[in-house]
Amino acid sequence: MTQHTAMLWLPDALRGAGINVIELDGWDEAQGNYKWTDIDSGAQSYGGEPTCYMIHHTGSSSANPSVKDSSGTWSKANCWAGVWRDGRLYQTGSGVPTIVFTSSGPARVSSGYGHGPTLHEVAADVRVPYKQTASDTNLAANRYAWNVETAALGDGSAVDPGVEYALVVMGALMADRFGWSPWRAIGHLTWTGRKIDPYWDGQRDVIVRIQDSIAEMMGDIPVEPPPVEPPVDPEEPPTPGDEYMYPTIRQGDGYIDGANPQWRGAVVAMQAQLGYHEFADEKTAGGVCAFDGAFGPGSESALRGFQAYKGLTVDGICGPNTWAKLIDRRS
Repeated sequence: MTQHTAMLWLPDALRGAGINVIELDGWDEAQGNYKWTDIDSGAQSYGGEPTCYMIHHTGSSSANPSVKDSSGTWSKANCWAGVWRDGRLYQTGSGVPTIVFTSSGPARVSSGYGHGPTLHEVAADVRVPYKQTASDTNLAANRYAWNVETAALGDGSAVDPGVEYALVVMGALMADRFGWSPWRAIGHLTWTGRKIDPYWDGQRDVIVRIQDSIAEMMGDIPVEPPPVEPPVDPEEPPTPGDEYMYPTIRQGDGYIDGANPQWRGAVVAMQAQLGYHEFADEKTAGGVCAFDGAFGPGSESALRGFQAYKGLTVDGICGPNTWAKLIDRRS
């Protein structure tokens, strides 16, 4: 039997944190020869690790988790969450909040396809400030995300608080194990426009709430990203939402030996957005700006082209006004 090894520690870690866990027979077996894929190199291995933690909802008030899907071949998700009673998971009611493990590695049907640049931002520990409005097939998420299906209608009705707490604990454990930020916990709509984020307790921003709870649980990671400099051009719109502000970056930032190596994540986010808007360094393969976190001449050239197109000050500096245009998917 071939095993995916990277996540075999998680059930015991959850038990140690007081969460009820069920491991279905065969959950640790490799299925369909799918392996975890590294987001940067594309290298695959059974011992590799996921890039992020994706929280779904089932669209039903109860679920029967299984190691195999309806075709009898692959699992639907890595694990399922809900209130366990009578052999099923429920959205609410009597029973015990439980995580049921069904697959230790990526599977064919989990997550489907989504938007590649977005995953690069998530992998760079950047809090993605938007929800996808379109679907594409740039990247198969099932090679990258640890997926949990939450028993929930997704109509705003409440989920058991213990279930949400279990989801937060799982996110904090993975963040601690792999050195992730809380922003690696994402919803399906962060990734693809085909579905909506988990929606319960009357709130559509449950994912943001879970991210903040993970940050609070971990203790040493700020809930909000660092502030940015004030806008240079008052007539331009400010960056939407204080909680999603990015730092002002310029050529030279992001390099390991550069003036501001701490901005590598922000540089990756800028490069990903430039690629989305089809402004890129022509010297790179396929004309797509490399998501390397180094703000070099090619990235500056692409940024200047974008600024000119949007009527911004063409200075090659990614400040609040430029960020506002980069993350605006309406234009």
